[in-house]
Amino acid sequence: MPSRSAGGCDFASAADTTDPSSVLWTANALPSVIALTDLPAELASPNLILQSVPTDADIAADGNEHVIDVRGERLRLHFDGAVPTSPAVVLPLDRLLAVRLAALFRLSRSLAG
Repeated sequence: MPSRSAGGCDFASAADTTDPSSVLWTANALPSVIALTDLPAELASPNLILQSVPTDADIAADGNEHVIDVRGERLRLHFDGAVPTSPAVVLPLDRLLAVRLAALFRLSRSLAG
């Protein structure tokens, strides 16, 4: 994998992850990655929506994997398809939930200003 300083990205697709030493991180292996998808319309409340996810703040991106910087917070995001207009978070109910929630709270505070 090329380094970011050499113009490359440190992301890998699922096809590239058969050898764990071949990548620096993947969305399924790093619990601080925030998985975002579109919020179903029937659950949306327009008066409660935070600022949209600023994809212009990308430090690096490769497909659905993004690293963004918002107000000094560096956050790793995984988009389930296109960048959602009304984002919702996918949180696995696993033993790493506290780590995932901490990353989500960092994103929330960054977007709220």
